[in-house]
Amino acid sequence: MDTLDELTENIPEGIKPIIHSDQGWHYQLNYYTDKLSEKNLYKACLVRETVLIMRQLKASFIFLKQNVLMDFHSVKILENSRKSQRITSIGLTIDEYHRKQKA
Repeated sequence: MDTLDELTENIPEGIKPIIHSDQGWHYQLNYYTDKLSEKNLYKACLVRETVLIMRQLKASFIFLKQNVLMDFHSVKILENSRKSQRITSIGLTIDEYHRKQKA
């Protein structure tokens, strides 16, 4: 709790900061939530559904990156390619990803 006390000592008057947690485990601790309320700190946390959505987004971006970069056999080819060629490659990869997801 020392860290939380230190933090709140340095918050200017009238400011209402948000404390964020990716998992939200510490929001289940009564002494911690009581301290947050006492210090007028707003709790924010990704709910489980949001975490699942973020996982899907991350997977789609990994797929996109891997497949777009596969179109360019080396960094040199990627650097020398036209912007329109890269955009077309990205578009085709997104279309392919959507087709695979629907299948």
